[in-house]
Amino acid sequence: MSPQPALFNGTINGIPVRSFEGDVVVDATPRYLLLKLKIDDAYWMMDLTEATNTQGSQKFTIVLKKHDGNSFSEHYSGETTQQVFMNKQVPTMFGFFKATMELEDRAGKKVVVRGDFLWDTSRFPKGQPASPKPAQVTAPERDIKPEDIAKLIVGKWKYLHSINEVGGMEMKVVASDNWVTEYRPDGTYTEIQTLDKEYTTSGRYTINGNVVTKEGLSKFDLVDIDATKLIYKCGPKQVWERVK
Repeated sequence: MSPQPALFNGTINGIPVRSFEGDVVVDATPRYLLLKLKIDDAYWMMDLTEATNTQGSQKFTIVLKKHDGNSFSEHYSGETTQQVFMNKQVPTMFGFFKATMELEDRAGKKVVVRGDFLWDTSRFPKGQPASPKPAQVTAPERDIKPEDIAKLIVGKWKYLHSINEVGGMEMKVVASDNWVTEYRPDGTYTEIQTLDKEYTTSGRYTINGNVVTKEGLSKFDLVDIDATKLIYKCGPKQVWERVK
């Protein structure tokens, strides 16, 4: 059994890496692994969503971030489907092995992650085989219908920062990139980076029940919304503010 609740052991772009600290954030929705790494004297964090306590095929989102001492200077993400196994000798230990995952940043730069992921499910709430479904999206003091959500998100939004929830504490991460996303009434959107380079990515947003899914370079589940602020959750929460 790993001395840490979560462990990664493998390579990143061919460099051998083993997490020096790992945890399972069990009170998040969905649950995820929070892994701390050191690569060539630089500190990195890796999130793997969602941590499960059932065997079988499972889809995961993985986020890899480099920390330069002040903020996250590099950010890669991707999705993978893996076969999860339970340790028969230690039935609270789950994981998948010899995985190969290709992650990408917003500019298209790629990182290849290979290796094993292990996590301890002993602190999971009893009687819940997987993470509970996200609560329905609501605005202050009233319920929101799917068509209302579509109207609320139309317009330009500026990326502010991320919030990384660790052990019940919130750690704000200052934005290293300045992104503006413009949502249109027909369900399409355009992303514009407004710092050293500018380009667009067209995509679509879909309304599924009371949850908005943004599909394009990345995929996020909306966890909160009002007329001035969007909060997406993909590992850490990403906070966007409407451009006036």
